[in-house]
Amino acid sequence: NESSLIDNCHAKDTLQVESKSTSHILSERPELVFHAIQTVFFGLMALSTMRFKYLWTPEMCILAGFAIGDSKTWKFLVKKFNITSELTIEIVRHTAIIIVLVILVVL
Repeated sequence: NESSLIDNCHAKDTLQVESKSTSHILSERPELVFHAIQTVFFGLMALSTMRFKYLWTPEMCILAGFAIGDSKTWKFLVKKFNITSELTIEIVRHTAIIIVLVILVVL
C-alpha cells in the first residue's frame, strides 16, 4: 500500500514537471494576450466603421514588433523545428528583421 502511495506521489510530481515544460507561449506572456485580444476587437470595429482603422493600426504595429523582434517568440517558433542553438535562433531572428526592413524600404 505504501509503494502505491509513493508511486502516486511520484506520478503527480512528474506530471507537474511535464506540464510546466510544455507551457504555451501565451501563458507566460499576458501582454501578448492583451494586445492580441485588443487587436481583434479593433479589427472588427475597423471592418464595421472605417474611422476605427486609426485605432487598429497602432495595435497591428505592436503585434508586428512582437512577432519580428521578440527573442522569446523566435525561440518558441524555432524550437518547433528542433533547433536549440542560441546562435542559430539569433541569426534567424536578425535575418527576418533585415528581410522585413529591406521589403519596407523597397516598397
